[in-house]
Amino acid sequence: MFLSKWKFSIPFILISQSLLASHASFFSLYIPVANPQADLMEKKGIELQKILISSYSIDADISAVTWAHEINSHDDSLKGKDVNLANIKGLTVEVKNYGNKNCVVTIDSTHITSSYKKNELNKILNYVTKATKRTIKENGHQCKIEEINIPKEVVFLEYPKPINFEKNAFNIFTSHDSGIKQAPFLHDTFYVLGYNNKKIAYAIEYDTDPRDMVHIETLIQDLVTDEIVWRDEYKIEENITHINFKTFWDEHHKRIENQLSQQNIPFDNHFSLRTGALHYRNDRLKPTSKTEKEYNKDWGIEFVKNSTLYLTSKLKGQKIINQKSYKDSHLLEREILGFLPIKGSRRIAVIVANLYRGWEGPPHVIGYEIIGASLSVGFK
Repeated sequence: MFLSKWKFSIPFILISQSLLASHASFFSLYIPVANPQADLMEKKGIELQKILISSYSIDADISAVTWAHEINSHDDSLKGKDVNLANIKGLTVEVKNYGNKNCVVTIDSTHITSSYKKNELNKILNYVTKATKRTIKENGHQCKIEEINIPKEVVFLEYPKPINFEKNAFNIFTSHDSGIKQAPFLHDTFYVLGYNNKKIAYAIEYDTDPRDMVHIETLIQDLVTDEIVWRDEYKIEENITHINFKTFWDEHHKRIENQLSQQNIPFDNHFSLRTGALHYRNDRLKPTSKTEKEYNKDWGIEFVKNSTLYLTSKLKGQKIINQKSYKDSHLLEREILGFLPIKGSRRIAVIVANLYRGWEGPPHVIGYEIIGASLSVGFK
């Protein structure tokens, strides 16, 4: 649950830039938030919280139930996080004739795009109605509530889940730790989108610190040649406060899923990193790496000059699965983290972590790449 262990204080204050009146006014309203001490579907999994907003619109205390409302926290990692469960793409709450006996509030969920399960979404929508009714009552109005419900045939959007490579990478590169508890390293975030017996699709959300931008690449890679057969790049450098991988996927998932379909790659995001040796038939295989470094007198540090990746078979010997040479790359280390088994294939996707020197020194930046490897041929 996304609010687990969060501590937040109220009231929250949100300023609207609407120009429907000459002066902003303060309004109170209720929004549904997840209870940090309970699962979403438990009896006390959702709470109604009273908040304060400032807006130029006289009916903002109704429509603002679906707005983003940010957490107020001394913890920088939590500060600015949206806590409003009603902030769902496509959900609208609109009011007509506000302030008189013909007042009607319409809660429309027919155009929702959501990653929630249907029972979770139905519970949230129920609390949106409860929050709206309580807001109307507290502000002294009487309004009829009309609900336009989500259709039965709606397709719930499934979001890719990031694979946690960081724990393994941090352990491997521990000698380069920044010493900063909150940020021992900066790192990219890796999402696998699916695979077939020869190709794998994935997305990388790059760590762009210190630049204030979002940079995401979506790639389809041939695991036989390691050629990138399709690449899509998304960059935005302005107004990124509420832009992240989720909002990126909301806007671009149809085009990406269409490309996966053309490449015969079914969408699948249930992956986990495997480390150590792989048992294949009667064999035992393990990927390993070797690097050569060269001292750079201008930086006063060694950078990787050559990198070789191997796959060693207990029965068949060893083979090189990748070789690279570098010049002026600022690459500190290149190591194998583990691999992703490819079901129905005689290949694996080897996960490689690259450690690059930070912009101004530590914390250094960890990036990831995939190298395909056959489990049956090429050994000597």
